[in-house]
Amino acid sequence: MPAKKLITSDQLEKVATAIFNGGAVRVFDVYSENNCTIQKYDDAEMVLYKLFSDLTEPRHYSFLGIRYDDFGADVETERIELNPEKFPKASFRHRCSGWGMITFHVKAVEDGVLEAVFNANSFKRAQALELTLPALGPVNAWNWHRVDSQTRRLTRVLAKLEKSRK
Repeated sequence: MPAKKLITSDQLEKVATAIFNGGAVRVFDVYSENNCTIQKYDDAEMVLYKLFSDLTEPRHYSFLGIRYDDFGADVETERIELNPEKFPKASFRHRCSGWGMITFHVKAVEDGVLEAVFNANSFKRAQALELTLPALGPVNAWNWHRVDSQTRRLTRVLAKLEKSRK
């Protein structure tokens, strides 16, 4: 798993721009809000707005999924039925997942400082889990060279931002 990087909230615009500089891409919530569908973000400005909205109280974190068009396979969206005893005002939410989906997790750790990481399964890990999650389809349907390349590129962006923060 890539190391989490510390960046400033002022650097989020560079992260959002880097996501869209990698080619044709879809960015979306990994988990929807209760009783809602998955939200999608069409450009860096929408991603930036989403990140700043999530990082303010009471949430302090954001969890986005990223899938570039050249990844081959697609992500799956699953409806999750919620327990009415635990969620009296909500009945469902959605989750996106995919063997080669890149995730971006960012959380506020102190005033103006964020902990951020891009992550994706490796081919080897996905292969080891393939039989346990058949709904995600065949692992070989993903272009693992591109998944790895994009994940490394985005991780390098965070590393450069962390160095420039100091």
